[in-house]
Amino acid sequence: MKKTGHVLLTGLFLVTLVFITAIPLAAGAESTLTVGLSEMKVKGYSGGLDAQAYNAPMPVYSQVYDALVEYGDGGEIKPGLAESWEVSSDGKVYTYHLRKGVQFSDGTPCDANAVKFSMERLQKKDSAAWMSMDDFSKIEVVDDNTVKIYYDKPSYSILQEMSLCRPQRIMSPNSVNPKGDPNGTFETPIGTGPFKFESYTDGKEYVLVRNDKYWGEKPKVDKIVFKLIPDENTRTMALKSGEVDILGSGLSTIEPSRVQDLESTSGISIEKRDGDMAIGLIPNYSKGPLADEKVREALNHAINTKSIASDLFEGIYTPGKGAFSTTIPYFKQAVESGVVSGYDYNPDKAKELLSVAGYEDTNNDGIREKGGSNLELNLIIPSLMPWSGYGVSDQRPLAETIQADLKNVGIKVNINSMEGGAWWDAVTKSHDYDMYIYGPWGVIYDPLITLKAYWYTGGRLQYSDPALDTMIDNAYASTDESSRQQILNNIFTYLQDHSLMIPIYQDEKIFATQSKVKGFEIPASDFIFNLKTVEVSS
Repeated sequence: MKKTGHVLLTGLFLVTLVFITAIPLAAGAESTLTVGLSEMKVKGYSGGLDAQAYNAPMPVYSQVYDALVEYGDGGEIKPGLAESWEVSSDGKVYTYHLRKGVQFSDGTPCDANAVKFSMERLQKKDSAAWMSMDDFSKIEVVDDNTVKIYYDKPSYSILQEMSLCRPQRIMSPNSVNPKGDPNGTFETPIGTGPFKFESYTDGKEYVLVRNDKYWGEKPKVDKIVFKLIPDENTRTMALKSGEVDILGSGLSTIEPSRVQDLESTSGISIEKRDGDMAIGLIPNYSKGPLADEKVREALNHAINTKSIASDLFEGIYTPGKGAFSTTIPYFKQAVESGVVSGYDYNPDKAKELLSVAGYEDTNNDGIREKGGSNLELNLIIPSLMPWSGYGVSDQRPLAETIQADLKNVGIKVNINSMEGGAWWDAVTKSHDYDMYIYGPWGVIYDPLITLKAYWYTGGRLQYSDPALDTMIDNAYASTDESSRQQILNNIFTYLQDHSLMIPIYQDEKIFATQSKVKGFEIPASDFIFNLKTVEVSS
């Protein structure tokens, strides 16, 4: 009898234990990760999160939508919604084999027809008309899990472009009205990502919640709140007070001057890694003094980039070597092999070049002139950088340092601070500037996508040279790594010889997290974050 009673008690204990462990956590135990974003509400941002558009901050997209392939460290292309793929020997046909059983957050299947819908909608919207991935001639659904995309010409960058955070991520056909119509009107963001859209408060925050239908490892937090905090001081105080859990590159700029303070703040951890953004002066090639290559070259020798890196940026950022960061594939190899060497700080050389260009200080007022006109350059800056990724939120201290360096060689610089939207219109539409502080977009875009977008005829910077166009075309069409490196070496040399960008500094990825945040990993790209591994302890 004693034995029987012991067995009954043990069974009762096990049943009770199972019952207790099945009880959900008490209400209010929901875990939330709060992320600070520096992006202010800029023109075109509607909060809609259309997968084939640009109407929300970049880091939000990859939480809601998946891409066919993902970008890994060093440029490695990794499986995404496609678990494998093949490229035809002529580089014109891409076959994607999709993961089986993947569902959108509304429970509908993510199959080959959904991929076809998203890509056809992308092409009809013209969102990616400047990219190779959009230039397809046909999409064939082979079966439910296989899709082929046909192109008229090969392009090395297609897989890179497919991994971007926008505008080519895969969206449910139910996201538009009428459903499944590539010409339909966007209504609801429905993706296959680890989180799904819950709400957007205009200019304030995005709220995402766990997608329980996610095909991969389920997120460790229930909710992510992306708070839009444009002002750096406000963001830093929000981190210190615990209002936000994480700040950092691609999300919200942490300037080097903040690092020491944050490192000494209890409960906050700082992580750093080599960045992939190269920032410099973008000159106006079509009008004004900087249309002259000699004047552009003079600027390269007149600006003390080592002093800027050590003094203005606390030695955390490093002097720029060229149009791209030395972490970027192909440009990295070009620097290591000595193909690209950068420019030395040499004010005397700068003065010689300006004299060759016909600029002399004939009246001894410290400013050179030519044809009776002073050598004056208008440097336009945003009053507040409207998004992160460029190493600084406030460009004025850097602009004033550049102004002082150029004054030393006889160039007068007028700094024109503008509201962010007006500044963006000036650099992309009216081109009403002599120069501005900007740079390529880093990985995944660099170098090929940026080369095509910036310096190809018809590109953003209004530069045109058929010889450079041909080199860029050849780099895109190359199917061999060594020949592609040689073509790109020639392009990098061309950019340096023609001073198409005046390099200033390379950034560092800097992230700050609350001590309660665990599992955060610095991403390969500034714009695509894996937040499903992050935990927030109480």
